[in-house]
Amino acid sequence: MEGVRRFYEWVAPKGFAPAPIVGRSWAVFRYIQVHLTADVEFLALYGIDINRPNFETLENERTDLNYLVLAVLARGLASNDAALKRRFKALCPDGILIEVERKSSPRKESTIDLGEDVALGMGWLDRR
Repeated sequence: MEGVRRFYEWVAPKGFAPAPIVGRSWAVFRYIQVHLTADVEFLALYGIDINRPNFETLENERTDLNYLVLAVLARGLASNDAALKRRFKALCPDGILIEVERKSSPRKESTIDLGEDVALGMGWLDRR
């Protein structure tokens, strides 16, 4: 925790909250914690100059990290992504982790079933 606070103190602009009061319940604390952890993992996997991942891999990683920040703050995650679950358990060991089951066969349609009540409320269905 102190390492994240020291880093925050170093990068926080003037006018931001002082480092001693920033803690695990603060979004900026969790953002720094998640991204520093991911940076260390990234360097361990890819190094500095060799085996760089492609743009799509980096975009996916950034999206996962944004989800992870919110999941750690909410103290709960529903996912079937192994890396995301591993990171969540490390950063929020007493959080709630819901393992999402994958469907065995792909859907033929790419629609989302919102349910009749939602569709009616949004005016998508005309019930007469």
